Amino acid sequence: MAHISRAVARDLIVELELPQVILDIFDGNPPEDCRHRYGRPDEYYRMTEAHQAHYGADAVVPFMDNSNFDHLFAYDRQRCGFLRFYVEMPTEGLVQPVCSWQQLMAREFICHYEDEMDNASLRDFAKRFDFEFVEALIELGERHRQPDDKNWLRECEQFVVWVGERGAQTLP
Repeated sequence: MAHISRAVARDLIVELELPQVILDIFDGNPPEDCRHRYGRPDEYYRMTEAHQAHYGADAVVPFMDNSNFDHLFAYDRQRCGFLRFYVEMPTEGLVQPVCSWQQLMAREFICHYEDEMDNASLRDFAKRFDFEFVEALIELGERHRQPDDKNWLRECEQFVVWVGERGAQTLP
């Protein structure tokens, strides 16, 4: 098992050709409107190899967190896909299916939508994060996002599946 360092994670970001904003966040230069949403998971890189083993050993490489180290965004090198999981429950997070970049972003943009990010900001974030389905998400929200809409969660899960069927650009 090899220790996952910041250098390993940065090299992976470059290798996967993730959007420039991910590299900016990782390098500590996030755009102002991303600072409170995303950060580099430095706590992870300071863990010992034994502690990192709980998070997928050297197969899973976290490259971003939600700015307070509650959730990690990672790439699973063995399964060739992305994960987002709760730091306190790595075992549950690591058994979930991996997803494409577009599906990872679909889940994230649903959160932004639920946090009432305005449509112009959603579109701007989508450009920077290379999320191709923001218009479909906005349309979904306009159709289904009511305070009493019991179908919202189901519709969101179906949206992520739909994105996967259309944007399943798995990366090497």
